[in-house]
Amino acid sequence: MVTASPEQVGHHARHARESDTEELYPVAVDLVTPDDHIADPYAVGDSGDPAAEEPRGDWAWIEEWRAGSEPTPWGPGLIISGFVAVVVAVAVYVITAGLADRPLFAVAANIVVVAGLSPALWLSRGLPVLRWVALGGAAGVLAAWFAIVTFPIG
Repeated sequence: MVTASPEQVGHHARHARESDTEELYPVAVDLVTPDDHIADPYAVGDSGDPAAEEPRGDWAWIEEWRAGSEPTPWGPGLIISGFVAVVVAVAVYVITAGLADRPLFAVAANIVVVAGLSPALWLSRGLPVLRWVALGGAAGVLAAWFAIVTFPIG
């Protein structure tokens, strides 16, 4: 167990102490200071471990799927995409319609939603099932924007 002064632990320990003495509080976590060296877990070639020398790949089941010649499941995939598109389109449209009296907030809300969805959609576009979710999410945002521009709100 590591001991640390209240200044090292943070505001929880400062509130917990009864006086201004520099007594030590037990802490169940390791403290890291800026002087400590933290090894990069994704670095290749630093540890000397032969297993760590190889660059990391995808999960085994994804590599198997990519190596196989399985046909694309268009039917189930498009059903998943359609369902996700409807959910995302309704959510974006409702958020925008709710803020229709404040267009600046409506635009800001749309930017926040798209900025939050974009990284996840971009990263999942190459995975077996999640690529259909990504397609539906992107289509849903575009459909909602089209509906907002085409049909007047309020």
